[in-house]
Formats: sequence, structure tokens, C-alpha cells
Amino acid sequence: MSTDEFTSFEPDKEVKAVVVGVHYEFTFRTLCIASLYLQLNEAKFIATNADKVFPTKDPKRKCPAGGSIVAAIASQCADYTAPLVMGKPNP
Repeated sequence: MSTDEFTSFEPDKEVKAVVVGVHYEFTFRTLCIASLYLQLNEAKFIATNADKVFPTKDPKRKCPAGGSIVAAIASQCADYTAPLVMGKPNP
């Protein structure tokens, strides 16, 4: 998403929440759109999983998990909006 597209993107006013979890095809465009909903719609920020990494068969390799996506989106909020975590390891 270019800065021009970002500037002209019109978020759907009906969207009231950004729900974040593991997203294997997460893109810069997705990051931009999620941040706009949080900025302009004052949408609720909900995370389904705050795990930073997935373990792998190789102990030297840890795969980024849902928490890395949550952190990327949260970093785009001017006041670093902390999400409401509603999944493991939280209730």
C-alpha cells in the first residue's frame, strides 16, 4: 500500500474491532488497514494469541507467532494501544 493509497483509503465505518491472531499471509497492506481502523474508527483491539514464537523441531529456530503480528499492529498506534488478549495463555 502506497502512502497515497493509505491516505485515501476509506475504512468501513461499521467495523468496530480489529481481531488479530496467527496470519500466515500477513502483509504490509494488512498492517496499514488494521492501523487505520484503530486510528480512525477507534476500533477495539483484540488478540487471540500473544505467543511471540512457535517452537520448532530445531531448538535454535523459533518461528514468529501471533504475538509478532499483534506487536506489529500495536506499534502503529500513536499511544501503543495494548490489545485485549482473549486466548492462550490468557482466559
